[in-house]
Amino acid sequence: MAAEFPTWEAWVTAMQVGSALFISGTAAEGPVPCRIGGTGEVKNLPATGPQDYLHAGDWLTSFYLATICRENERLNQLAQVLISSLRESGAEFDEYIYAWVETLQNAWFRRREAWDTLVTAVNGTAPESAQVAGKELMLKILYPPLELFHRYQRQDAEKFNAALVDALTDLRNSRTLSGECDYTPPGSVDPDRRSRQVLWNKLVEAAKALPRNGPSHRHAAVTARRNPLINLFDRYQR
Repeated sequence: MAAEFPTWEAWVTAMQVGSALFISGTAAEGPVPCRIGGTGEVKNLPATGPQDYLHAGDWLTSFYLATICRENERLNQLAQVLISSLRESGAEFDEYIYAWVETLQNAWFRRREAWDTLVTAVNGTAPESAQVAGKELMLKILYPPLELFHRYQRQDAEKFNAALVDALTDLRNSRTLSGECDYTPPGSVDPDRRSRQVLWNKLVEAAKALPRNGPSHRHAAVTARRNPLINLFDRYQR
């Protein structure tokens, strides 16, 4: 499989390793069996407790990867990671990120509190609230996923598509992507620069091709299946 789908295999392996670290890090006792690798090999990992790498940024990366790979069991396990354990890593983040993690966890378990924690997270991205991330990084890189999540939950196709174009354009033009900044935002996966720039260009063009007045669908999954951006991802992975 790796020879045929190297990109997809790399993403799956990253997803497996990321979720395995959090599962073993929050386990009461070990060994913790975790499936890692394309052959389905099971690794028995020790229960580590809080570690400096088990922070909110890596949790977001692991959760995003599990979402992309449609690994519901791993998503369920990640959604049970306590916010307090992420804080114990000692990593320094703006406070909004913990409300954002909690929002995704609440949404996964269909809790009504997801809207309250989303409001808290959005308010925490205001320039006067941010203490760690710079203004440009916060507004152009860290905030857009929260807006997209809001539009997705509201099933507002027109505003979601417009926000997607803006987010991808900002991401493509970001100093972080161009290599002028060494900071990697939490929840990001960093391929080589050339492949990254080609992909962002394609994503922006695909997003611009989305209808500005999309039809109203009763379920977000229907929109996703008809979304040319999803088809682009499928072609890129293959």
